[in-house]
Amino acid sequence: MNDERLDLHLGTFRRVVRSLLTSVEIALLSRNPEGKLLMHVGVEAMFGFSIDQFRADPYFLHRRIVFDETSLSVVNKDTPWWSKDLREPFYHEVQYRHASGEVRWMHYHVLPVFDVDQQLIRHDAIFFDITKEKNESKLLSQSQIRFQTLVEGLPDGVMLARDGYITYINPKAVALWQGNSADEFLGRKVDHLFLQQNVLPQDSSVVVHTENSQFSWCLRKDKSQFLGEIITCAIEEEQGKATMFIVRDCTEEVELKRRLHKLAYEDTVTQLANRRRFFEAVGEAISQGDVNQQLAVVYLDLDGFKMINDQFGHATGDRILMQVAERLRQIYYNNPLIARLGGDEFAYLFTYQKQMGNDIDKSIDEILQLFQYPFTVRENVISLVASIGVAKYPQDAQDQDELITHADQAMYTAKLQGGNQIAFYKIRLTE
Repeated sequence: MNDERLDLHLGTFRRVVRSLLTSVEIALLSRNPEGKLLMHVGVEAMFGFSIDQFRADPYFLHRRIVFDETSLSVVNKDTPWWSKDLREPFYHEVQYRHASGEVRWMHYHVLPVFDVDQQLIRHDAIFFDITKEKNESKLLSQSQIRFQTLVEGLPDGVMLARDGYITYINPKAVALWQGNSADEFLGRKVDHLFLQQNVLPQDSSVVVHTENSQFSWCLRKDKSQFLGEIITCAIEEEQGKATMFIVRDCTEEVELKRRLHKLAYEDTVTQLANRRRFFEAVGEAISQGDVNQQLAVVYLDLDGFKMINDQFGHATGDRILMQVAERLRQIYYNNPLIARLGGDEFAYLFTYQKQMGNDIDKSIDEILQLFQYPFTVRENVISLVASIGVAKYPQDAQDQDELITHADQAMYTAKLQGGNQIAFYKIRLTE
């Protein structure tokens, strides 16, 4: 390659390098022991001063550093970056004053260069303006402080987990699991705190369940358990993606709601559904509007029960009612709802498909057979029979009230005919 072509290639190479250096937000400087200073235009862009000002004063850049307690801990005020005494690579983060007067942050890395005889040739330095990153880091730090202040005052437990391992836990969560400090939990697998996830209390109607929450039995240090409602959400941290767990001990709340639900919908003597629950269930079944679904309401009245109360007392009467309820539970085909409507009146609600009608009628016949054998309370042997009335939907009624009324009328027809029998509703009963 001749000299002209070599000069051409070198010129092209220099232009490419110069273009690259001016396109990045850095400042490059190089200084040899004789004081010769080389720099590229990034110095002017970063510091706001002309290259001539840097060349005129060897300490010009050094004096741009804001010497405070932080910078003095890493930089010697009397030793510039190109000092012969600095023979090891080093890097620092310090504040500097821009030509505009604004105080900014920079990161600079200095590399001493030696010849084969370990004689210092020059110092090469690269400077980055990191003001934006520092400000963002400060904002992030403030955000983290606000987050920690907020979650540590919450009444619910809060945990952060990355890759399944706990990275943060607030004091409430520590207390929920009966820990002494957060250190007991940091680094542990979060799954180890939950015995069985995505469970609902036995009667899930007593809790509010949302799409982003679940229930889990949680194991405390003393091996006791509490039912926790857990809300999870994904968050972005500086270190990457994490999962936040918000845990609330709802054991007492669920138990209270269960008791209130029981009082509202359960008969206290027999533990069967009460009148309110039964009527609501009939209305709900009809409102579903399934053309293939049919209903059968069975009303049952204990014949002569008042005489038993008068003769043996109400305590014995209640025991009889409890035994009646146990026998009624033996009719379980297609899982009917069984209720005590009050006094000595009971009811079934059968929900079934049309083709199951014959099987339902057989189950209704079996109800009457439950009273073939007497009841025993203490040493008293007591015989009871029942009058049973049946009305079906949609054959015998158009709505809830009509269906229940017709079943009641059919039951009284059975009673008027001598009791101990079943009467199915017929249109003529209301004529």
